[in-house]
Parts: sequence; structure tokens; C-alpha cells
Amino acid sequence: MKKVQKSLSLVLACVLLLPQNALCSWSWWQSIVDSPVKAITESLDAEKFKRFLPLAVFAAFVGVVYWMSKKQKSTDEITTVNEKREDVAADSSIRPAYTLEQYPVYSQFAADGGEGASCGYHTLLRAMQIVQAKSKETSAADEEQLKEDLMSSVLIPIYFGSIESDWRKKVIIERKKKALKNALHEKFLSVLQDGKDSKTVELYKSALGYLENIIMGLVDDVVAGNERYEFTDSAIKQYIRDGLEKLKNVENTDLINSLETSIIIQEHVNVPLTKQVIAGGESTIKPADMLKEISKKPDPEKRFEGDWLDDGELELLWNYEKEKRSSLIPGDIVCDVKTIPNFNLIGQEGFDELTPFIEEKVKNVWKNQPAFQVFALGTMRQTGETTGTAGHWYALVMDKDEKENYKYSITDSAGIDRTKDKNALKVINIIERFIKKDAQ
Repeated sequence: MKKVQKSLSLVLACVLLLPQNALCSWSWWQSIVDSPVKAITESLDAEKFKRFLPLAVFAAFVGVVYWMSKKQKSTDEITTVNEKREDVAADSSIRPAYTLEQYPVYSQFAADGGEGASCGYHTLLRAMQIVQAKSKETSAADEEQLKEDLMSSVLIPIYFGSIESDWRKKVIIERKKKALKNALHEKFLSVLQDGKDSKTVELYKSALGYLENIIMGLVDDVVAGNERYEFTDSAIKQYIRDGLEKLKNVENTDLINSLETSIIIQEHVNVPLTKQVIAGGESTIKPADMLKEISKKPDPEKRFEGDWLDDGELELLWNYEKEKRSSLIPGDIVCDVKTIPNFNLIGQEGFDELTPFIEEKVKNVWKNQPAFQVFALGTMRQTGETTGTAGHWYALVMDKDEKENYKYSITDSAGIDRTKDKNALKVINIIERFIKKDAQ
């Protein structure tokens, strides 16, 4: 470019110095510029115009040279930027930009997809399949098989397709247990007599809570739950004494001893009413039957059908599946699940659980080894104080190797494009921030 500029300058100088009868005589110039400068030539005489024209041509030439020099500078700058980008790509110590890949999955709205309120189950199932496949994936064929599996409905009837499916049945039982515990708690509170000493009332309340826990413990045991247990007046008093004994310490020993007497118990606990509200007036109780009675109660929100998983139930199912002998989750890998039902809490001091969770994982858990992390992303809302939540769940899966190469995958059983999902990107950005911070 610089050589061209010098050549043009030399040519112009020669043209300006040539006499009128040379190649570029005045008549030649006049033929070139006759039309554009006609108005000027009419107002100027020949001698003045001859002196004016070279200056005009020179000014135009300077403008052209300046424009070409700016263009060359811009080209040089682009070349420099491209060279820098190539240097960055060649430097393995600089992390490349992450990618978020979305896997299409079988629709929850299909006839055999588990229905519209099954997104929580889909989130877990598809995340587990991705983890399982990528923990042993070695070829393009494995990747194609994963894509095929994610679009299959084969596992849906096994895990959550009906109320008898494994995961859904587990959720239903746990919800019934929770309902039973709440009912027992209310009933035990109703049998407490008004007392003058608040400390005494609290001790009896705790003793009845001990009895509540005994019953719930028997419900959890399939064998023990089907046995019958004495629930006479004397047996109820003994349960209360056992509960009080659990509360005894050096400071309250004398008080507890006095509260264990039959007369004092009857002053604070309506024993006959306890027998009536808990055992229906019978002298025995069968915990399994108590759970069945819960199932007969009205269920307007269909909680006992196992729909609309909340964050605790997602974690419950993850742990339940992980403990199985033939689990979808490989037992020899680092993998966990983290539910995020409310993204508004991220960044709020005292409420943000996600940021410290990720920081700990990046620094101490995932480092220098292959690892996976499932994030159940929720757009949840509360449906009632004693019921649960509704909304939508979808899965974000992080996987990394021992060389600290991170990858991210996402699925949505509702078929929504999540490749630019703000919630998913928020989680990824937190991870990436701590990765860079840890590498410094």
C-alpha cells in the first residue's frame, strides 16, 4: 500500500509540471473536466482556470490517499485481532467458551408420557440417562444411542407411568405418611389439657411427639407396620412416661419424675380422648391401617396420585434410586442432584444456597476428577400451605473430565428451547466464575 501511495505521488508531480503541449496538455485536461466544471469555466477566464485546476486536482488526490491509508490501517487492525484469537485458541491454559447442548426428549404430553404434571419425573429420568451414558461414552455410536434412548418411552411405565410405577408409588406413600404425621400431630395437640405451667405443657407436648414418632417409625416398617400394638389407657400413659424419660437431664430430673406419675399425667393429658382420636376407641392400633385411612380422605388436589413433584421429592427419588442395587445412576462416579425451585433467591444474602454450593463443588469436590452434577431447574409456585407446588421442572447436567473440561447439557420434556434459557445460563455463569477464580 505504501509503495502505491508513493507511485501515485510521483505521477501527480510529473503531471503538474508538464508543459501545455505535452501528453497531459491543457486541452487534454479540459476534455476530461469539461462537463463537471462548465459553470466554473464560464465565470473564470482561461488563465485563471489553468492556475486553479491543478490545485483542485491536488486536493482531490490528497483526499484519495488519506482514505486509502485509513482503509489499510483498519485492515492491519483486523489482522492483528485475528492473530490474537489464533494465539488464544492455541493456548490450552485459556478456557474456551462453554456450550449448552439441548437433547430432545420424549414428550410428557404424549399419550404414554406420564401426563402434563409429570415434568419432575422426566427431569430426573433424562438427567440420569445422560449421566449414565456420558460416564462410559466412548464413541459417536454411544452418543447416537443416548439420543435414541432419550426419545424413547420404554422406561416411563417402569418408573412413573402409573400409580403402581416405582417412583410414583414411592412419592404417593411418602405423601400419605406426611399427611398421617400431620394428622397425628393435630390429634395429639387436641388431647392436651390447659395447664398453668407452660414448661410442663411443653414437656408433655414433646412426650406426645415421641409417641407420634413411634407410630410413624412403625409405619415405615412394612413388617412392623402390620402388627397390632396395645393402646389401652395404661399403655398410653407408659408411652408418655417413655417420652418424658427421653427429655430428662440434670436440671429437670425432679420435675420429670413428678410428671411421670399417673395422677399428674391425667391432669395434663386427656387419656380417654387420646384413645378415641388415635385408635377410634379401640384398645390396639395397627399403623398400616392408619395409613390406609389417610387414603380414604378427600384429595381434591390429587396429591395421592403422585403428580407435581416438589424439590424435596426430587431429592428423595434421587437418593432412593441411588441406593438401589441396579440403579440408573452409576455407583462409581461423583454425581449429585441440586434442586433450584426459586431463582429469585440467587444472590440474596442468607437465602442463596446455590452459590456457596457451587463454590464448594468447584474447589473441593469436582476438582481433578471426572464428575457430574444434575441441576433440577424449576419455575415453581406454592399451591397451598399444606399441599405443595406446581410449575415446571427441566434438567441441566454438568459433566467434566479430570482435565477440567466442562460441558453442559439440558433437556425439557415440554419441548421448550432452553439453549438460551436465562436460568440455566445463570447457573452456568456461576460455575464458570468459580472455575476461573479457582484457576488464578
